[in-house]
Amino acid sequence: EPQDAQAVVLRVFAAYLRLVRKVQTTYWLEPAGSHGVWGLDDYQFLPFLFGAAQLVGHPLIRPKSIHNDELVGEYEGEYLYLGCVAFVKRVKKGRLAETSPMLNDISGVPRWQKVAQGLAKMYKGEVLSKVPIMQHFLFGSLLPPPEAPPEAPPSVLSHLIQGDVAARCPPPPARRSRGGALTGQVDLGLQVTLSSQHAQPFR
Repeated sequence: EPQDAQAVVLRVFAAYLRLVRKVQTTYWLEPAGSHGVWGLDDYQFLPFLFGAAQLVGHPLIRPKSIHNDELVGEYEGEYLYLGCVAFVKRVKKGRLAETSPMLNDISGVPRWQKVAQGLAKMYKGEVLSKVPIMQHFLFGSLLPPPEAPPEAPPSVLSHLIQGDVAARCPPPPARRSRGGALTGQVDLGLQVTLSSQHAQPFR
C-alpha cells in the first residue's frame, strides 16, 4: 500500500542494507560493473537516493556535513545517506576527495532537494536505461512493468520472408541521438546523457 512506502525503505530496506554490507565486508565480493572512484559506491546506489530524499528539509544536516566525521558517526544509524558515507569511509582508505570524488563533489550542492533530483536523473541513466542491468530486474506488484510500446509495423524483411515481395514498409528512419550516434529505436524517455565522471545532474 502507498502508506507503507516509508516503512519499506526505512525499515525493510535498511535491514537489507545491514545484511548485504556484512556479506560484502566478510567475503569482499567483487562488485559487478563498478565505476571505481567515479562511482558513488561499488555495490549500491538506491541508498544514496533514498537517503538524500530523507534529509530534504533537515534543519541542521547539509550535504557538506558528510565531511564532519563526528556527525556522520552519530547519525549514520538514523539517516541512510550518512550510513552510506560511513560505509564508504570504512571500506575505502584515504581522503574522500581521492577515494570518492563524485561523492565529494555532491557535498558542494547546497540543498538536499537538489541532490535527490540529481541522483534520480543519475539512477535513470546509470541503472534503468542499461539493458545488462534491467534484463535481470524482477517486476511485480510493488514495481509493475511499464506498458509495452505500440507494435511497430512489419519490416520489408518480414514481408519477404512471408513471400509478400510487393509490400513496401521501410523501417523507421535513423536519427541522431544526443551523443551523435545514429539510432532507429523508439525513444522511451530513458536515454539520459550522463558522464559518471562529472556531477552534471546536480547543477
